[in-house]
Amino acid sequence: MSRQFRSLLFKSARIQKEINAEHERRAGNWIRLLRLKLLRLKLMNRMKRLAAAGMRMTPGGGATGKRTAIVSTICSPKIEGRRIRNCHV
Repeated sequence: MSRQFRSLLFKSARIQKEINAEHERRAGNWIRLLRLKLLRLKLMNRMKRLAAAGMRMTPGGGATGKRTAIVSTICSPKIEGRRIRNCHV
């Protein structure tokens, strides 16, 4: 899990706690609640984009399946993180 994704995940959880607390208040501020929900929705969309970008970058679509194993055995020269160099697959 990337550092940015983890940060967004923690922020989302904190905002969800604030949303729950605002719901529990006797005279909750509906404008604040709306803003919190919108902010959490934006964070969730950003997390989805990050996850989708991470899956596109890894060989085999992010899964640790057969394609990843095949690519790693064929392309032994310089596999750096998520980038494969000098490989024609």
